[in-house]
Amino acid sequence: MTNIPEQYIIGHFPWSARIRFTAGIIISLALFMSLGMEILKPWDPFGAISLLLVSNTLTLIIRLLGILIAVGILSTIIISARLPFFGVFAAAVGMAWPISQTAGMDYLMVRLQVGKEFENAQSLWAYLAFETILWAVVLLALIIVILLVEDWLNKTFVDNKFDNKNATENNSITQSSATVQTIKTIFSSGNIFNGIISVISTAIFGVIFIGLFAASQAKGQIIFAVFAGMFLASLISEQITPTSHPIWQTISVILVALIAYGYSWFHPRPAGLEAVLHIAPNNLARVLPIEYIFIGAAGAIMGVWYSYRLRYSKDYV
Repeated sequence: MTNIPEQYIIGHFPWSARIRFTAGIIISLALFMSLGMEILKPWDPFGAISLLLVSNTLTLIIRLLGILIAVGILSTIIISARLPFFGVFAAAVGMAWPISQTAGMDYLMVRLQVGKEFENAQSLWAYLAFETILWAVVLLALIIVILLVEDWLNKTFVDNKFDNKNATENNSITQSSATVQTIKTIFSSGNIFNGIISVISTAIFGVIFIGLFAASQAKGQIIFAVFAGMFLASLISEQITPTSHPIWQTISVILVALIAYGYSWFHPRPAGLEAVLHIAPNNLARVLPIEYIFIGAAGAIMGVWYSYRLRYSKDYV
């Protein structure tokens, strides 16, 4: 009889899984360090990555989505779908390279004030909120593709689970950690309720932690703030309301970004576009939309993985 493959748990990887994990990340970084920079920075290699500075938004989004999907599918296949959303995580880590090598919100504000002339702060936050939605569409398209690939790889495992009546005792770790997830089980009625609660709680914790960590306009500090903030938010939220898949916490990243720009949009300060970022809670808006969406997604997914480790570590002792 066929055994059900055990889900990979962060901190308990066999050596083969560690090699697969590393290979997926290396492939992603290799593609984004070459093609990614060419796609995202065709106009100014030292400027900020923002759709407000792009002449042909649709072309950029289509090209970027192509490389994201390619990385996501390859990474998911490499890890055999046994680490949920590894494809999305690997793609987001690859995106971190061009993001870390380019300028941030300061550059964007100066560039727009000089060239496009926003009349007030509200206009900028409205544009950035709309840009967040566009990047969110890219992320959601990647999520849908990865869900379909994971579902395809896992369906065989689900069939084996029901066919193999003797697998219960031999695969107690697998079943206790809800190893095999398909689209049907991820979006079952019980999981949807927990998922919605987790989206809301993750967004609340994310706003709090990013607001605390984003105490500087330095690029490295901003990236750390978003990643660490969403990591902790997801870990805590998943411990409070267990979910079967990281999709819920990943979606919450979009909500965090919209909250940040929405607050600054409806609470403009008279101090000017640049000074407003130093006033809490407007400092949440010093993060670019692309940083929120992809750096935040990587942090959220890893936070869920570590939450699983805390919950299921006893099964590996």
